[in-house]
Amino acid sequence: MKEAWLKQPNGPWVERFWPNPELERDGGARPMAVDLGRHLLLHEPPLLKSRRQLTLSQARELWRNRVKAGWKRVEPQW
Repeated sequence: MKEAWLKQPNGPWVERFWPNPELERDGGARPMAVDLGRHLLLHEPPLLKSRRQLTLSQARELWRNRVKAGWKRVEPQW
């Protein structure tokens, strides 16, 4: 999985899914990071609320659940 972004329906939150080789490996699984953030004001840095460390399979499952809940794929937000 390469970097990909989802936006919350009718809300401000965006999630960035990205491979992060700096994270600890979990039994050889490909480490992924998922950042949750949002824009506060135009031309201001985004508010990064959290970062989660997941395996690739966990990240794919989270992606599927978000899409089922109505989240939409978007272009990079920051």
